Amino acid sequence: MKTKFGFIFLFIFLVFFSFGVVYSQNSAPVINEITPNRAYVGDEVVIKGKNFASSRNLVLFRTVRARIKSQSPTEIRVIVPENAKVGNVTVETEGVKSNEYRFYVLPYVEFKLASSNIELGKETKGILTVFGSKIPWKILIINKYYETVRLDNGEKQKIVMTSGGDNNTAQVGITAIKKGNFNISFRVLSGDKNYRNSSDNESKDSTKSEIDKNVNSDVEKQKAKLEAEEKAKLEAEEKAKQKAEEKAKAEAEKQAKEEAKQKAKLEAEEKAKLEAEEKAKQKAEEKAKAEAEKQAKEEAKQKAKLEAEEKAKLEAEEKAKQKAEEKAKAEAEKQAKEEAKQKAKLEAEEKAKLEAEEKAKQKAEEKAKAEAEKQAKLEEKLKAKAEAEEKAKLEAEEKAKQKAEEKAKAEAEKQAKLEEKLKAKAEAEEKAKIEAEEKAKAEAERQAILREQQKAKIEAEEKAKAEAEAEKQAQKENKKLEKEKAKLEKEKAKLEKEKEKLQKEKEKFEEEKRALKNLNKKTKQQKEEEKKAQLEAEEKAKAEAEAERIKAEVKKLELEKKLLEEQKIKKMIEKEETKKALEKLNNKSEIFVKTKNNF
Repeated sequence: MKTKFGFIFLFIFLVFFSFGVVYSQNSAPVINEITPNRAYVGDEVVIKGKNFASSRNLVLFRTVRARIKSQSPTEIRVIVPENAKVGNVTVETEGVKSNEYRFYVLPYVEFKLASSNIELGKETKGILTVFGSKIPWKILIINKYYETVRLDNGEKQKIVMTSGGDNNTAQVGITAIKKGNFNISFRVLSGDKNYRNSSDNESKDSTKSEIDKNVNSDVEKQKAKLEAEEKAKLEAEEKAKQKAEEKAKAEAEKQAKEEAKQKAKLEAEEKAKLEAEEKAKQKAEEKAKAEAEKQAKEEAKQKAKLEAEEKAKLEAEEKAKQKAEEKAKAEAEKQAKEEAKQKAKLEAEEKAKLEAEEKAKQKAEEKAKAEAEKQAKLEEKLKAKAEAEEKAKLEAEEKAKQKAEEKAKAEAEKQAKLEEKLKAKAEAEEKAKIEAEEKAKAEAERQAILREQQKAKIEAEEKAKAEAEAEKQAQKENKKLEKEKAKLEKEKAKLEKEKEKLQKEKEKFEEEKRALKNLNKKTKQQKEEEKKAQLEAEEKAKAEAEAERIKAEVKKLELEKKLLEEQKIKKMIEKEETKKALEKLNNKSEIFVKTKNNF
């Protein structure tokens, strides 16, 4: 019987498993939207689409796995992971991969041309925009086709500083001098500490365009060579990726089969346990039923015995009553014969006889009543005993049920722990896969760092030149500010002298006013005094306004001087940061060379 049930269960499981495999192959997950499509590391984003799994979805930001907060067949909420970069997001469900959806990790930099039409001899603006950061960024612009286009400073490279704020941009002029292709790229020198997209943007072409169809043959050859190298590199990466995916898929299938076997085994064991418990329960019920029937038979016997005793008592009482009646009748006949002789005596005896009968009848009734009460008490005792036994039976059944439920709960907890272990094992294997991919990526980055080391030297030289020019300009501006400050000080001294003159004139006016008040002259003189006072007040107000204007200009010049000094300090700090960056690059290249030698 157990074997038959096992085969049936295994057949049902295989049917459902094969249906699930076919369903997963025919229904690949699809990403329709990611909201928002720009976010910082640690932010929550919502992936909307269809054919996702209710659990165990794998979300990748390029190659970095994201932590899932909630998931359903149409929506997945994830946290943007550490080391995530601008690139494609995919969802993998039961080994089936979704379409790729472009996602931007903030902050990031974008380079665009102000106009798509570029004409010979005319300047077009290239606009750098920093998204997700309000601080100024220092960016190096690189012109890879110097013979075709020129930057606004006429050199191959130019360092620009973005404006900062909400619209954080910078511009560079691009002039076409010859027909052919051109290529402008950029590299971030300093900016937001959270900038992680260097491998996606730096040292890669930001803008590619064509000025004319008559392309120089040397340029075309160089371009074809670069494209071939890039294509070969991409094919190698694609092959490595496919191998890794096939390996991961095979491991996942193997693990799924093992899980299916373990699940089938656990379910078979669980079914066997349930059958054993069901049989034990049936036996217990049969035993309880047999005991109940036995008890019912005993109660019936006792009841029959009591009824027989009661019947015998009633028959004995009936016989005693009949005898008494017969005796009374005989006495009545005897009394009727002797009536004539002793009528008075008979009447007295008759009266005594009636009283005796009445007493006998009362005694018989009292006796019957006592027997009935005794019978009722006995029935109550039997009923109470039956109820107590029924209650004990119910309590025994309830305890057996509780034990069965506790056992089932323990088995469920055991199965949950087993599933958690299998899940942990799957996560560990996934982590190993990601580490292998990161290792391959690190090797590619090592070569990029070696190439960047040479470029960094050129950048340092350019930066030194720019700093020297900035220092010269700052010195000139300082001299101008000092001259202007001296002029303002002279004007201030003149104003103070004028103020003293006005004060003396005011004192004179006050003396005259007092004199006029003391003399109590005519109304015309009073009006003149009022006019004079008004003129004094106006002149005083003008002098104070002029003094305030001069003070504001002095403050403005001092602030400009401070700003120049701060810019100078910033440039010195940036120079030191560049030196440190070069030292780090040198250290990294030495580490990679040592690692390569060790391998």
